[in-house]
Amino acid sequence: MCRLNYRLSISCHDTIVDKCADACTSTSIEQPCGGTVLRCLTEKLEDITDAECKKEVFYFVKMEARAPRQAQPGGGPLRVRAGLASCA
Repeated sequence: MCRLNYRLSISCHDTIVDKCADACTSTSIEQPCGGTVLRCLTEKLEDITDAECKKEVFYFVKMEARAPRQAQPGGGPLRVRAGLASCA
């Protein structure tokens, strides 16, 4: 389960509604969509006009590039642990 980082969700609320509303169709707290929303924001980084949101997305993109990659338990695919979305 992944939830979008708090700072990112606050800074980018309007941008998420405008540009990434269809990135997550789940209305259940059981299936949060932090990873898909973050991917959407990252893909649309050049289209983001809000300076604070753009700054936060860029920060997390930079953190992802610097984060060590770790294999998931059970031999699953690699994933980044950079605090972009808190995953359990």
